[in-house]
Amino acid sequence: LLRRCPAFSSSSAAASPSSPCRGIAAPRALGLAQGEREHRHRHRHRHHLPESLSLAGASSALLRRKLAERSATASIPFSSSSSVVAMAADPTATTNSTSDVLLQYVVLRRDLWQPKKAAEGEPEPWAWPLGAVVAQGCHASTAALWLSRDDASTQSYCSDSNLDHMHKAVLEVKSEAQLRNLSAKLDAAGIKHKLWIEQPENYATCLATAPLPKSVVYPILKKFNLCKSKIG
Repeated sequence: LLRRCPAFSSSSAAASPSSPCRGIAAPRALGLAQGEREHRHRHRHRHHLPESLSLAGASSALLRRKLAERSATASIPFSSSSSVVAMAADPTATTNSTSDVLLQYVVLRRDLWQPKKAAEGEPEPWAWPLGAVVAQGCHASTAALWLSRDDASTQSYCSDSNLDHMHKAVLEVKSEAQLRNLSAKLDAAGIKHKLWIEQPENYATCLATAPLPKSVVYPILKKFNLCKSKIG
């Protein structure tokens, strides 16, 4: 109708007095423009998009991508047990609002899976597989929990309300001698822990502390690095 009306142009919103479209073209043109603006407003509000993305000049591909990103972000649930991510960035970081969270430290020997190179003429030392290293940490952690089972901190750590929110920090030492020295320092400080001695080899492979407030144990362990080494 607007294209057929000779009196209507893009520079004027009204028809000429002599036009047969008078009273028809202008109201309809204004109504179409207003309806388009309302449609755009509703579209922006429904998808919470910035105004710049809802303009007619914005590409449909960009709109689809932004909507997909928002939907993906909204579908990711928040987990309060993401302590591994937080501590990977900062050994002192925790997911709790307090820095004195109940924490169990596990200390592994790095030379189990990354042994030193053998001297010339000697056989290459055996590197432990991933499963065997994990088993050592499980042994020490379980034993430390059992040895401290009557402590209030361990009971709180293993309570039903905390089972899905446990915090552990896995550290590494370079050798068995360093691991045994650490165990002696913990003994001197009165901190319960379990030094796991693998049998029948009879050498120390791992150490785990009882769950304690971080402020109690961290001063002794702060010089050790988080275990970030690759196995294999």
